[in-house]
Amino acid sequence: MTDTPGSMAGRVKKLILLVGVIAVGASVAVGVALATAPSGTRTVDYQANGTIPDAVHYNVDGVKLQVKGPTDAVTQTITYGPHSSSGWHSHIGIVLVTVKDGSVTLYQSDCLGRTFSAGDVFVENSEMGSLVLRNETDAPAHIAATFVTPSPAVLRVDQPNPGCAIG
Repeated sequence: MTDTPGSMAGRVKKLILLVGVIAVGASVAVGVALATAPSGTRTVDYQANGTIPDAVHYNVDGVKLQVKGPTDAVTQTITYGPHSSSGWHSHIGIVLVTVKDGSVTLYQSDCLGRTFSAGDVFVENSEMGSLVLRNETDAPAHIAATFVTPSPAVLRVDQPNPGCAIG
């Protein structure tokens, strides 16, 4: 069987390519359709953003910072109203989160929550997979989040609920 335009082999290759494109498109559409949106009152205010243009490596005073190429740093303040949620999502890179006031509960795909209150700091990163941050109280919670991500910055990737009762 020769592989010429219009030949059986050529048509089979085109059909395989078409099926592959449709499968990828369908999986993206399903992922977007199943993603969980934030709920309740959640406001985001970009405070500052910038780019570290080159690789850096610092290891001083017990703190290590290393980036291997252009890296964006974005700091946001985020207010979570009572009983609000970030929706399930993941991150590329690292996010350093400080709770200013109130409390928030972080859930990962194991469905177990860890609660953080004013003055607490926690880290979210790409290795954690799907997560959701919730304010489960009757008072607002304020956090500051600094995202360190390869440039150009992708701060959040929406994810479907991994099967947890909370969202």
